[in-house]
Amino acid sequence: MATTSAATGSKQAQADASTAELQEQILALKTDIAELTASLGRYGKAQTEALKAQARDGLRAASEKGTEGMAAASDFAGQKYAETEEYVRANPATAVGIAAGIGFLVGLLTARR
Repeated sequence: MATTSAATGSKQAQADASTAELQEQILALKTDIAELTASLGRYGKAQTEALKAQARDGLRAASEKGTEGMAAASDFAGQKYAETEEYVRANPATAVGIAAGIGFLVGLLTARR
């Protein structure tokens, strides 16, 4: 009987040691998971900030290109206006004839019948 009690006590001691070891491993696992969660949160925030900065840079570049395009279009329109004005001053009769023809065509197209 003494051997049975000793064997049972030995098994109980091993089970207690295994339980304590498992509890330590579970605690370590919980700590690791908490650290991973925090790391993922920091990584997500960093990626969000990087994407925001990239979007701001893209918007700024597009705005600059749009402003340059508007300036170029304005310059082009100004040049064409000056050329047209020059042509009308050089050929007033032709300009009046062209304007009358355009007016007649617009009148025909918009007249209600």
